[in-house]
Amino acid sequence: MENFSPEWILILFSSVIVVSYLFSIISNFLRIPSVLLLLAAGIVLREISNANGWRLPIPEHTVEYFGAIGLVMIVLEAGLDLKLGRDKIKLISQSFFSAFFILILSITAVTAALYYLLHQPVRDCIVYAIPLSIMSSSIVIPSLHHLTANKKEFLVYEASFSDIIGIILFNYFTAREIFTVHAISTFFLNIIINFIAPLLLLMKRGAKRNYTTMTVLAVVIIFGHWLDFFQMVFPGPMKDPVTGQTHVPFMLFDFGVGLGFVGLIMFITGRALSKAPLIIKNHPFIKESIIHHT
Repeated sequence: MENFSPEWILILFSSVIVVSYLFSIISNFLRIPSVLLLLAAGIVLREISNANGWRLPIPEHTVEYFGAIGLVMIVLEAGLDLKLGRDKIKLISQSFFSAFFILILSITAVTAALYYLLHQPVRDCIVYAIPLSIMSSSIVIPSLHHLTANKKEFLVYEASFSDIIGIILFNYFTAREIFTVHAISTFFLNIIINFIAPLLLLMKRGAKRNYTTMTVLAVVIIFGHWLDFFQMVFPGPMKDPVTGQTHVPFMLFDFGVGLGFVGLIMFITGRALSKAPLIIKNHPFIKESIIHHT
């Protein structure tokens, strides 16, 4: 069975949807997340297919793409019910610190266990421990249907923060330099610019309607993303082949190229918008719309 016919492939995909729905029903009685049941079923089916020599040709990275899309859809589905406001600041702060301390304690415990059992370098143990310590949204969020609204909201925030902090830590410890002043300062600067600043400044409703705040914040976020990608891309080609050391100088030419592209995009967009009126004439609700936005 090296090559499956299109009919068999359609049957398999349809069966996965039906089985996932059945697992969602069974999980209500077993109190086990349906994602774990699907993982267990996948492991069992993989062993059965290997024993019988069945092979389904799947393009490379296809499973990774489907997993990323599924995780994004799970988080978005839960996030649509969330509401940001001043009354939620306490809940968000509690969920953030809960996710942070639980993740740090879990990473410490798993790292110690891996170091004691495998006798590997501490950095490698930390890298292996981070994915095992994250409170995965794909497991937590689908299991919240029977909880109260407050507990559900808290756990959605907690799982989302756990994913974000885990990804940031994983990217940091897999970098070429971690225990240097340059690496630590760049790491915390990226967190402040790309995560903390937008979250805190855009928490209030009035900030999202303030053109000055949005303009300044947009420039800061663009700079933060540019700095993040600069640090990820340039260390590879800037490595010295003789000494093996990596030195990434801050070059004004590269920063100028980025500003040039931003200016070009703004010029083209502004010119296109200036060719047509942005306010519709004789619209019945134009006055109410102006009052609402001003």
